Order: sequence, then C-alpha cells, then structure tokens
Amino acid sequence: MPAHDITPEKNEYRLVLLQSRTHAVLMQHDNDGLSLPRLAIPDGTRPAEQLQSAIRKNWNLRAIVLDFLAIGSESTPCAVVEILNPVPGTSLLEASIDKIADEDLVPEERGVVEGILAGDIDGRGPFSRVGWVQDAMEWMQSAIGRDVAFTGEVRQLNASGNFALARFATQSGPAYWLKATGQPNTHEFQITRLLAELCPGCIPRRVGNSTIRSIHLGA
Repeated sequence: MPAHDITPEKNEYRLVLLQSRTHAVLMQHDNDGLSLPRLAIPDGTRPAEQLQSAIRKNWNLRAIVLDFLAIGSESTPCAVVEILNPVPGTSLLEASIDKIADEDLVPEERGVVEGILAGDIDGRGPFSRVGWVQDAMEWMQSAIGRDVAFTGEVRQLNASGNFALARFATQSGPAYWLKATGQPNTHEFQITRLLAELCPGCIPRRVGNSTIRSIHLGA
C-alpha cells in the first residue's frame, strides 16, 4: 500500500469542558439529548496539545487541559478541560453537571469533576485546579520582577494534575515557558536544570523556580 494511503490511527476523547466562571459544562445536542462532545486526535502525539488545538479549531475556544481521567470501564478516555475565554457563538450548550448522563460520565468520574469545580482536587495535583493558569501568570510576574503583558494565548504541550509544560505568549518581547514537574516525572527538573547549564543557548533561560514549578524565558 502506498505511504500516502495509510490513515493514521486516532484516539477519541470525551471532553468535560468547564466554564470556570459559571461552573457550567459545555455539551452538544444530538438526537438523544445532551451529550459530552468528543474529539479524535492522531495516535502517538501529545494529547494536551492536540486537544487544545482541535478545541480551538472546532469551537473557537481557548482551553487548557486540566487532567485526564482513567476511571471506570469506559474505553474512551476522558479529558477535563477549562475554557479560558467567554463562549462566543458556538454549537455547544451550557448545562449543569447533573445533566451529563451516566453513559457519558461514570459516577466516579463525576465525583472527580465535581471536586475540581469545587476547588477540592483531592490529591490530584495543583494543575487539576480551575484557575491555575491565571495564578501561574501572576507567579511569573513576581518571579520576573516586573509587569509582563500576556496575550492570554497559552500553548499547552503536556498536561496532568502533577506536571505541565506550557508557553505563555506576551504582547511584546519573548514568551515565557512554564516547566512544572511532579510525580511521576520529578526527575525532569534536574535534567532541565542540567541542560540549561550545559547548553544555555539551546533552551530558554531560567528566570525563576519554586518547589513545584520552574519558569523559563525565551521564544
């Protein structure tokens, strides 16, 4: 079979799209009523990056993946996503979490999502929390020591409750990277620091760090 005829494998995700301001969930309307939207992304790619891009392309929504749920017997993985911008004209509808059918979200998953909305992440890690992006920008302002005008565009490459990799664009000057390491990737922090020392011209310059995250400066 010619190479151009090969269709890449794709993985489908259920999306729990959270509106942080209203605590509503964005759902789609189909013949059976309301259901969680789903997206398929290429296998072997970064799920957070691909889902963020696909959500922007399909619904013009800026989003951050908070966590991936692996609960219950549902074969389709579930991504919990925070919507960062107000919802423009879109086919998605706002609904309360109790409108999600058990076929879409098993009780254990529902409990996790309710906890995230309530600010009770129950040991899932700081990056499962709604609003961490705004807190990260404020922390960067403090670490840098001056006001930085962020555009609100955040490119997410890695996502989990315990670790993150994201690029924060600014209105002028360089972008800032957030490299956060936690279980099971705590070793990455020392690797990143060593690379910064050995190859300072190859990766963004470190401008600040704390016990749970480090900030790098560069485009």
